[in-house]
Amino acid sequence: MARMNFAGIEEEVVTREEFPLSRAREALKDEVVAVLGYGVQGPAQALNLRDNGIKVIVGVNPGGKSWDKAQRDGWVAGETLFPMEEAAARGTVVQYLVSLGVPAQRLVAAGFAEFQPLDPDKTEEAYKRNRRIELKLTER
Repeated sequence: MARMNFAGIEEEVVTREEFPLSRAREALKDEVVAVLGYGVQGPAQALNLRDNGIKVIVGVNPGGKSWDKAQRDGWVAGETLFPMEEAAARGTVVQYLVSLGVPAQRLVAAGFAEFQPLDPDKTEEAYKRNRRIELKLTER
């Protein structure tokens, strides 16, 4: 773990050495990451995930420039390219903020379920409750 300062907030974050790509692939092997939007950051994020072996789908509004660009980039309608609402429903992990233009460097993904469980029991139900996404909003 490394300590980093994000807009004046000290956080402990998991480093690449602690959580390499191989571990991310294993953690996401049964998941489908839905990237909603294909604007400024969406293409880079979606293609990076796909190129690194993560199952990913893209959600955009059909018929627009983003839909056409996604198809040119190799996303296939009905297989890996869906209307926004359908992609959100199909995805088990939804990446939305970056696609809206929130700078990626302002976002941090960190796995804390093991270290900060909501439910300390060692049951499958407890593990399910501890797998979660939390958003912490801070002021600059």
